[in-house]
Amino acid sequence: MKITEQLQNRTRLYLNLLALSLVFLPFRNNISSVIGITIFLFFIIDKQNRLIDKLKGLLVNKLAILTLSIYLIHLIGLIYTSNFKYASLDLEIKLPLFILPIVIFSERKLSFDNLNYLFKFLTIGNIIALLSCCSYSLYRFYITKSPTVLFYNEFSRFMHPSYFSLYVGFNCLYIFYKISLLNKLEIKFKRKLILYLIVSLLLIFGILILSSKAGILITGAALVFFALKELFYKKIILFILLSLIVIFVLFMNSIYHNKIQALSRFEEAKKELSTKYNNPNEKRGSSNSRLEIWKACKSILLNNLAYGVGTGDIKDELLKQYKKGNFEHGIVNQNNCHNQYLQFFILFGLGGGLLFLISLFYPTYISIQNKNILYLYFMFFMLSNMLVESMLESKAGVEFFALFNALLLNYKPRINK
Repeated sequence: MKITEQLQNRTRLYLNLLALSLVFLPFRNNISSVIGITIFLFFIIDKQNRLIDKLKGLLVNKLAILTLSIYLIHLIGLIYTSNFKYASLDLEIKLPLFILPIVIFSERKLSFDNLNYLFKFLTIGNIIALLSCCSYSLYRFYITKSPTVLFYNEFSRFMHPSYFSLYVGFNCLYIFYKISLLNKLEIKFKRKLILYLIVSLLLIFGILILSSKAGILITGAALVFFALKELFYKKIILFILLSLIVIFVLFMNSIYHNKIQALSRFEEAKKELSTKYNNPNEKRGSSNSRLEIWKACKSILLNNLAYGVGTGDIKDELLKQYKKGNFEHGIVNQNNCHNQYLQFFILFGLGGGLLFLISLFYPTYISIQNKNILYLYFMFFMLSNMLVESMLESKAGVEFFALFNALLLNYKPRINK
């Protein structure tokens, strides 16, 4: 198809813009922002549908309104906030939560083929990002001779390992989903199976090297559950399940003996949580620091349960509690809540927190009814990660959630025969 023909085909242009955004998504750079602006302009410039008709369509779409409410409540929180400078920065970071749902819910629902097309570009972006991280880490290892440059923060160049693990883990699960849909009678069955297994192994390797404890546990749980579920329908999953069990046993053994540096973080977490500290300043590990952070969050929440602290004041309130509790690590790093649910309840009180929960669980309930399996897996990753990270407080988490939450809700699930 010629470029001019593609520009005239609105659906094709829409898919290509989304595909382009997915390729650059793992790199967390300004290009993704430029693409986001382009997608919004695409929404405004439409010869086939009037802008007013699109907005009316959004107003009668419950899922669209609930999705947009996550951003809109931040605007309401401006009424009683004090730190407008931080609030404006927060609104800028969260802007995709407003723009992407408006654009995506205004377009026709994606088919499975459309979604598969988009996931190809996410996979390409993730693999290129992983290979880039590997190349740079190996170069640094050659120079420094230090194995620490091969793992975790030192390895993940473009974003925090927790977010990159989310990208890669969900991508890996989709590859397994594709494997479950393979038909043995297809001519290219073996070729596709081998390709998917190679890609999935690359992604699993990437998750292990990224060394995010939550990433490893959540992805591992999702893959094992998926394998057990599909085992009843596809015998080929038996091979995958057995492979996962073997890999799991080997790595658990390595963790126990503390032989793999990437996975020794589990052993470190165990030591952190089992050690008693007399002073909060001694808590420097990621696991016991979270306990101190959540303790501070609890105090703020109890004092602001009705309306919350507002869109811009949460950082100031947390720093006050860290100073009050003599938690220097939190003061220096200016840690957020490291729990998205706590973050929302502190920001907007009981009403805002409940609205946030509804915006997550009502679409999940609808997806169960519609048998939208991919959305359910997506929400498993998001809901689990939100327990230990404030996923919507950074650009990496916001863009991923805003894009896939809207895409998978505005998608016609494949009906398996």
